[in-house]
Amino acid sequence: MVKWIIIVCFFCCSCQVEETKLERLISNLDGAEYVADMKGEMNARKATRLILQGKLDSINYTYIRAISDSLQTQDSAWRIKYFQALNSLLPDLDSAECSYAGVNAFSYFLHNPNELLSQLNTTAFDNSEFWLRILSIEFNSRLLPKDITINSVINLAHKYCANCSDEKKESIIEFIQVLEVYED
Repeated sequence: MVKWIIIVCFFCCSCQVEETKLERLISNLDGAEYVADMKGEMNARKATRLILQGKLDSINYTYIRAISDSLQTQDSAWRIKYFQALNSLLPDLDSAECSYAGVNAFSYFLHNPNELLSQLNTTAFDNSEFWLRILSIEFNSRLLPKDITINSVINLAHKYCANCSDEKKESIIEFIQVLEVYED
């Protein structure tokens, strides 16, 4: 009987120890960044983390614009997170917010065409019509002055996809051609 009491006590103690352990997110560094982001004041990173956790109700629209602006970051991991956060919000954005996101998304496309197309094929597949609409509006507004041609857009996208395969480059050309003729 004493043996069973010791086993039960040991089991209960080990469960309590397990509950108080801190969860390691990916690594100590990522965990420290996460804690710093979440304890700090609201900014694009914190808002993105909250959106990706499904806590949309705690986000002010000011930070949605900050997330959109952050698509220009050089940090590809965060660029993808910002895109994913915007993607989850996109169906609920009004036309002014969509227009604002379109400017940044188009710049994202020009400077990271392969990455954006990859995101559209995976993360944003369900919202691809929304993205196509806002990217098309922005694309066509940039071609209106006629001093920017479709070839110059293709050349710029290819410049930032220098290491892409010919197949990827062809996909970029096709996507740009779709943007040019897309009608809502």
